Amino acid sequence: MNIAAEPYSIDLEPEDRKVTAQYYIHLSADLDTVTIVPTLAATLTSREQYIVRVAHWSTNIQMSKLLQQVNQQAKNEPVYSIRLNPGVVNTIEVTAVTQAPQKNGANGVFSGGVDRWEMERFRVFISPV
Repeated sequence: MNIAAEPYSIDLEPEDRKVTAQYYIHLSADLDTVTIVPTLAATLTSREQYIVRVAHWSTNIQMSKLLQQVNQQAKNEPVYSIRLNPGVVNTIEVTAVTQAPQKNGANGVFSGGVDRWEMERFRVFISPV
């Protein structure tokens, strides 16, 4: 995932062993907008069912705000623009959920349970300095 606030740009990598990767970023207080570009794996976008959810909230707002995609660089790179709330910690969360590849268990029977879906989440805390 790439996060950018002109003139800065940071690439954030997923965790190898965890569902959620968390990052803490300190930005200059005069920066008020960031752009998030999650890079979705081709295996995710090629499956029939998948969803990407981007939410934003801050310490002074009790509700999270689901964000709408503002642009798209490629099929697997949606673009989101986020206006930061000044003077507080802003939290941005990107969650991708997809249908997992089906696995056959003993005797060719589907091995149901939690392996029917896959999820990956990025949570970024942005604070002004």
